[in-house]
Amino acid sequence: IKQNTEFINERICIVMLRDITRYIEDRKNGIEKDDDCDYNSWLSLQTWLFNIAKKKKFNIVGYMRR
Repeated sequence: IKQNTEFINERICIVMLRDITRYIEDRKNGIEKDDDCDYNSWLSLQTWLFNIAKKKKFNIVGYMRR
């Protein structure tokens, strides 16, 4: 994903952030159980997506970190 930034448009970014946010909420609520390394990888991708969104001026207001 990180090597193909040119394919990340606003819609794709929003869908990915939505899915990651849902995963994080499920993990906090005990629905998703995985290793910390998996969780940290998703957080890293989320941060990267926020940076891409900022750089490309995407409207991701509803998907900011909670």
